[in-house]
Amino acid sequence: MLRKRRLELGLSRLQLARKTGVPTRYIDDFEQGHCQGRERELALVNAFLRLPTREIPERFLTTEESRRSWVVAEEACLAFELPVPPLEFRERVPCTLLQALAWCRLLKDGASLGEASPVEFGFWSHGLVDQYHNPLGVHPLPLITWDDSEWRYILWPQLRARGERRTYRLDALALAAGWSQSRWAVMQLDGRQNRWDRALRDNLKLPLLAPDPTEVHGPGWRKHLESLLIPREQQPGRSALLPLAEFGFIGG
Repeated sequence: MLRKRRLELGLSRLQLARKTGVPTRYIDDFEQGHCQGRERELALVNAFLRLPTREIPERFLTTEESRRSWVVAEEACLAFELPVPPLEFRERVPCTLLQALAWCRLLKDGASLGEASPVEFGFWSHGLVDQYHNPLGVHPLPLITWDDSEWRYILWPQLRARGERRTYRLDALALAAGWSQSRWAVMQLDGRQNRWDRALRDNLKLPLLAPDPTEVHGPGWRKHLESLLIPREQQPGRSALLPLAEFGFIGG
């Protein structure tokens, strides 16, 4: 089926490899039915070709899998007395249970939901694409934002950023913005478990933040993220914030 779909799209193996960042030898194996140990690459190829797949790693969740995660997350939120995001946000942001709790805990700590493109805030270093590798341009994307007296913090959950060699799905793209400076970073909630961290950091050339997932269950989660985005030794004096008018807000 994979070979048939590739030919329907008029792609050679080399062209498919260049578009997905998956080596041609892997594509040869996939077309022959051999994919053991290469599920991540197979999911990437299938997503590009718009083919279904039965086993998708955490970083390539289907809509139905994400929906089930949110159902479980809603029950967990009730247990932890956390707010649940509106349906619009849940449908647009696929996630695992841990990620869902991370976003809900931020809402508990005073964060708001909105939508805007990272490009509007100066993110030009990498192209952003959808699950089929179509460029997103300045299309508004769901975000979570909060601020203190000196900084505004913005997280765009579950983005795909195109690096030099492949496209990466990020748990979140993060921005800490003040008047005189700002800092972009990539957030991976699976932290040390992610064997792609080194390649991700090397290819995207952005700081890689790996928060302690145990902090999600306590009131210190927001401060924990802030300390990673703006280490205390790098914090300047008081600075003005980006205006809230920059965002379109998702109702809660």
